[in-house]
Amino acid sequence: WAKDHAFAKRHYSFPEGDLWFFAFNEARALPPAMNNVKQWPTIFQTIPAAPIADGVRLVGFTQPVPQVYSGDLLVVGVGWQIDKGVKGTWPVALKGIASDGTEVFSQPVELDASGEANRFLPVEVFIPPGLSDQDVQIVFAAGMTWVPLQKVHVRARPGQPLEYAVIPPHAQQGNVRFGDAITLTAIDVPDQTTWHPGEGLPITLYWQTASVIPKRYKVFLHVIGAAYDPTDNSNIWGQQDQEPRNAERPTTSWRPGETIADDYLVPIQADIPPGHYTIELGLYLPLEGQRLPVFALDGAPLGDSIVIWEIDITP
Repeated sequence: WAKDHAFAKRHYSFPEGDLWFFAFNEARALPPAMNNVKQWPTIFQTIPAAPIADGVRLVGFTQPVPQVYSGDLLVVGVGWQIDKGVKGTWPVALKGIASDGTEVFSQPVELDASGEANRFLPVEVFIPPGLSDQDVQIVFAAGMTWVPLQKVHVRARPGQPLEYAVIPPHAQQGNVRFGDAITLTAIDVPDQTTWHPGEGLPITLYWQTASVIPKRYKVFLHVIGAAYDPTDNSNIWGQQDQEPRNAERPTTSWRPGETIADDYLVPIQADIPPGHYTIELGLYLPLEGQRLPVFALDGAPLGDSIVIWEIDITP
């Protein structure tokens, strides 16, 4: 209800769960007001003021967790103060520096200023997969200003060999890209085209990625027909939504060079009317509901889902 009725919303991910903020009036929802705070969070750690720009300074931060696994998100909140009359935006970054001085991650973010106020922004920092157990210094970087904040202990995930699934010769080519990195390489479905109410549709998807993926996406497979289903106010007559391989291979675990086999058994509703149906596929963030855009390999936009199969339903 809140997501549907709020003027604006903010979402942050933590290892233990997710946090949402909702603005229920127009003034509070305006971008200059969303980050204003009347008081700092209780876990806010103040530091000597560090200049970001003239009239803008970093004054503290929060880091709710002392350790994080590689491949996860770490949320670091930054607090800054603005002098009266100062307006603008400034690019900064939260960096992770290893004990040998190596930069292991960097998360750029833009801070804004609009009049005298205290401002606070939780920043999601993606910890790259594959890091070994180590302490990493979090550093706030704004031009020549570098401020050490706090160390976080990065824990390595148990080793997992790369997956090189073999694509069957009869599988149809996918040749589409979701977002910037994910490629649907192939789709394996039965030759059968006529199905009955209550049956399940076996589908295997083969995925590859060009880079590490910082978010966990769900796959949706929808059985779409012309008839309207009043029970859920849609024309969907069967669906399966899950993380790849039932969350055994979330998208954050994918590595460049892998080919990942991802099996589904999409249930057809028992009350589905006879007719012609398409099976649509897409990827989305489960809490926000935001779908990844789909592109042909030449970059042509294809919307936010694709049809991967057509079937007929008979009684």
